[in-house]
Amino acid sequence: MIFNIEYRQEILRQVIFVSSILAGFSFTVVAQFLSEKEKNKYLSLSIRTFIASTTFLLVATVGGALLLFSMVLLHPDSSVELMNNVDGMFGFLLIIFILGLVFFMTGMAIAGWIHSKSVGIFAITASVLACLIMFGFYSFVAQIFLPQ
Repeated sequence: MIFNIEYRQEILRQVIFVSSILAGFSFTVVAQFLSEKEKNKYLSLSIRTFIASTTFLLVATVGGALLLFSMVLLHPDSSVELMNNVDGMFGFLLIIFILGLVFFMTGMAIAGWIHSKSVGIFAITASVLACLIMFGFYSFVAQIFLPQ
């Protein structure tokens, strides 16, 4: 499916926006958990997971901004090969974004165990369902945007 460059830019803006917001949430969770006085294995694992989430989401934000900047510089009548390269970079960016989301959901699942067993079970169930839905959306979007 062929989309014009303005449409691709708008989608990229949305990915940048969501990844930057979630990176901020992840960073805030890390800061909050680091201030906890009582340490345990779930807290440490959750901190590591949210740090990974923050890292992937920040890479998606900065990478997306750089890709958007390069797309703005492209002429609307750019060659098909150049647009395929942009599509390939966008696909890679989506993978990084999805990894950030998976780490975010994993961190939420682990954080539930800090509170109690019942909250931990609920958090894992909700996170697994959310990850399955995200992978479903990703497979749909990948069929549209990634070059075959």
